[in-house]
Amino acid sequence: MRVALLCDIGHSVYHVGNEATAIASAAQLRKRGHEVVMISHDERPEAVDPAAAATTEIIPALNFPTSLDQRDGYLTDIRKVLAGNAVALPSSDQLFALMGQLRDVDALVLGGGTLDNDHGPQLFERLATALVAAQLDVPVIMGAHSLGPSLLLTDRALLRELLTLCAPVGVRDDDSLHLAAELCPDHQGIVRVPDDALSLDVDWDQPKESRIAVSVDGAPDPYPEADFVAVLASLLDELAERTGASIELIPHAADPDRPRADVRLHQLIADQLHHKATLRRIEPADDAAARLAGSAWVVTTRMHPALFGLASGSAVLPLVLTRTNRSHLAGALGAWARRTPPCPSPPCGIRPTAPCATMWSRPPSMRRCRGAHLSPIMPRASAPVY
Repeated sequence: MRVALLCDIGHSVYHVGNEATAIASAAQLRKRGHEVVMISHDERPEAVDPAAAATTEIIPALNFPTSLDQRDGYLTDIRKVLAGNAVALPSSDQLFALMGQLRDVDALVLGGGTLDNDHGPQLFERLATALVAAQLDVPVIMGAHSLGPSLLLTDRALLRELLTLCAPVGVRDDDSLHLAAELCPDHQGIVRVPDDALSLDVDWDQPKESRIAVSVDGAPDPYPEADFVAVLASLLDELAERTGASIELIPHAADPDRPRADVRLHQLIADQLHHKATLRRIEPADDAAARLAGSAWVVTTRMHPALFGLASGSAVLPLVLTRTNRSHLAGALGAWARRTPPCPSPPCGIRPTAPCATMWSRPPSMRRCRGAHLSPIMPRASAPVY
């Protein structure tokens, strides 16, 4: 079969989790004998799938405006075209190229991602691409996604429509499973599946280095940045003091050409540390995953670093900032049979001194996570939706 794979890749900010999802999903599909056509915002094969650049075919992904009103307007025009009004959009519009290229595929796979208010264009992009596929009688398969929990009423309606277009629907956490069942109670194909990135070709059993791997979101909302940086730096100093481990700050989302997003915040944290820290630049997804897997400790606000640490048996300390990342981190822990909830962040405005007196710095908090290398609830290899 010739399969089109749509993942949230090809942006100026390189996102390790999204890229890992794309690489791993493409590899799993090829392993099953399928020919993979990547749908990406970057049309360079070497940027989309370095391991298979010579044979990778690219379909340009639909680009939706960032403005909600403009997104709604563009989706409305796409619906008109698909209903038979070909002049609703200019003949040069990107939609027509996508329609032509999807005619030559046997299935569309929506690679794992997050569909919520903070990732609004992604929801519109996936729905529009699925609508085109449905118009062409191309079956649509949804890989491991996080749904919500933050959704506008209009977004809930769009998400419900997307779910109905997908034969199997894969979700990667309990909150998403409950939301999908609520939106589409009669859908028989909604299943909890492992995150797609867990099938990345990484040695999860590699020896551990005495290293505290740190990967935190570049926007620590809702906490004031200065307070968050001070608390986390104090925590890391305390952990380094008690374990004797080195500290490495490993960005998960960053622009390779400009020090923004995670790289910028990591620099602020390093400036506050009393212990020496290594600041990493953004790395290819498999390298970043391997670095996390080879670390004895992982401290993170992000889902994929937590998953990579859990998959390799690292001691993982997940830090909750928002309702959304609590849901994602709980999903990561739940996939590996961990029922201990992620550690809550401290009250806003607290600037603890080292040694910290809060639960963040207590070794038992870390030790409770050391048993994380348990058999996963679901097989590590691949989601059944493929």
